[in-house]
Formats: sequence, structure tokens, C-alpha cells
Amino acid sequence: MQVPTQWTRYRVRLVSIPAATLIAVASAVVLLSKLSIAAASDSVPIASPPVPRIEQAQFTVAFEGVASYYAHAFHGRRTAHGGRFNMYEFTAAHRKLPFGSILRVMNPQNGECLLVEINDRGPYAKRRVLDLSYAAANALNLRLGIVRAEGFTPSDIVSDSLALLFIGMHYQPYRAEASAFSVIEEFPSFSTALRAHRLHIADHDIALAVLPSIDGSVALRYALVRLSPLVRSEDSLAALLP
Repeated sequence: MQVPTQWTRYRVRLVSIPAATLIAVASAVVLLSKLSIAAASDSVPIASPPVPRIEQAQFTVAFEGVASYYAHAFHGRRTAHGGRFNMYEFTAAHRKLPFGSILRVMNPQNGECLLVEINDRGPYAKRRVLDLSYAAANALNLRLGIVRAEGFTPSDIVSDSLALLFIGMHYQPYRAEASAFSVIEEFPSFSTALRAHRLHIADHDIALAVLPSIDGSVALRYALVRLSPLVRSEDSLAALLP
């Protein structure tokens, strides 16, 4: 019979190590690995995600005075802007404001607020400042009376690198970068976007957004957007702002 060599004897001794000893060694290695990882994680801070930039916007247009409305007799007629007047859209006529301006109009008698888009010229009656469409006047529960109006011209919106958002029942305006929201749906006109937003008027996580054109032109885009969870609050976005 062949005499075992030194290498053969070593292999036999290695294989014959008790299983309990091997398990204990393996457990110690795993424990040391976990302790090393924990120590490394304590020394390296975890970066928190950046908070999207969002801030309250300041209206650039503000006035008050008597508003009236126009409806059936003008429905379908061409407006000063060139399109057809639709009394069921949320529009208004003003003597001088640029077409496409967006106003937040409030009826101080009942506190109702609404956004309207300027697409016509008027009113021509003295001491009146706005002619509202039938739909706008109906939403404000106003036929002839004092209103307060605040808003933005198209150039105000296009010249800003941030999107313009209107949030809540009083259409509070905010400026926000693109990472602060996700687009739910875009709409071909301001009135259709506003009508969609009014279905979610009590949800402060959903806003009406006015976005500059992608190609840099003066054309505006209208969308319904959802705020990022990083800027969401329980009742009002304003609670997150200084």
C-alpha cells in the first residue's frame, strides 16, 4: 500500500474539520461584513433628493371696476382677436390688455373667483372695465357689478423660465420648475384646460398650468398637472413657502 504523502495527510485533516466549526467561522465572517457596511454607511451621508423650485407669483396686472357680460346677440360673431366669440368659454373683453392675457376675476359680493382669457375688445359703456362671457359671468354669479381683477400678460409668461401654475379655489398663482409637477393632460385652449381644472378645484395637488411654447414662440400651452410629492401638502401649497 502507498504511504500517504504530506500533502495527502493535510487534505485529509482539512476535510475532516467539524461542520460546527465551519459554520461558526462563516457566521463570524458575515457578522464582520455587516459591521463594516454599517460603519461605512454611518460615515457617508445619504444625499436627499433636491426639492423642486416653486414660489408664489406676483400678479403684474391689477385693477377693479364695474363688469358686465355679453352673450347670445354676439355668439358666433368674430372677435377683435379674429376668432369666433363663444359665450360658453371663459373669456372676457378689455380695452387695452394684450390678447391672451389671463385674469383672476373676483366678485367681492360673494367671494367667487374665476380665471378668464382676454380675447376681445370692450366694453364700450363708460365706467366699465370688463365684458365677461356668459359662462364667466354665470360662474361668478354676476350680471353687472364691481369686480377685482389681477393677472398676467402673455409676455410675462413667455419671458419667465418657470411655468405658471394656478392652484385651488382662489387660483393662487405660483411659479414652478418642470420637476415640481407632472403633466396629466394638455389642452388646445385655455377654456378647455380651465374647465378640466374646475373638476378638481378642491384638490390642491392638481393645478392649471400655463406653459411657454416649446419652440420659444409667444404661443402658450395649457395643461392640467399634478404636483410632485416633494411639494405636496395636506391642505395648501402655501404652507410650504416662506
